[in-house]
Amino acid sequence: QENTVRAAVCREFGSPLSIEWVELASPGPGEVRVRLSACAICHSDITYMSGAWGGDLPAVYGHEAVGVVESLGADVFKVREGERVLVTLLRACGECLFCRSGDEPLCEGEVPLDIANDSIRLIGSKMGGARLQTDIPTLLAHYRSGRLKLDELVSGCYPLEDINKAIDSVKRGEALRNVIVFYGESA
Repeated sequence: QENTVRAAVCREFGSPLSIEWVELASPGPGEVRVRLSACAICHSDITYMSGAWGGDLPAVYGHEAVGVVESLGADVFKVREGERVLVTLLRACGECLFCRSGDEPLCEGEVPLDIANDSIRLIGSKMGGARLQTDIPTLLAHYRSGRLKLDELVSGCYPLEDINKAIDSVKRGEALRNVIVFYGESA
């Protein structure tokens, strides 16, 4: 089915994730659906999975990913279907003085943070000074030219079925950055 994908689902804090088929809603206004190629296991994901930050269950985590835009909701103008994109937690309202002047990392607007529950809101990204529209293409060019050694920062690549092994490896301190790779499947 077109709206059904495999995902690693957290059903109980502190327990292993279960690989399940889940149904995705169609993209709403301002949203896109991305078919993931790879997703890094972030330490904040592990913290959420442990229950340290609360939130509602069941939940699917992951906010450092790359993939291809599969479909668009209404009012999406900055990306096209078929375009490769980076998925990140960095968010900006797009309306405050900083966003309008191209300084999205300094955003002062309020942005819903929909990974835990509707009562949690994020004021800007507050997660660093990346200017995604300019920095990511520059970093990609450095990577492609061999000047940025990103592959050396990845501890291991795992298929979705082995996500719990990848998480445990990070928890034990054996790995710093493990990545889940979707090998041409319906991720």
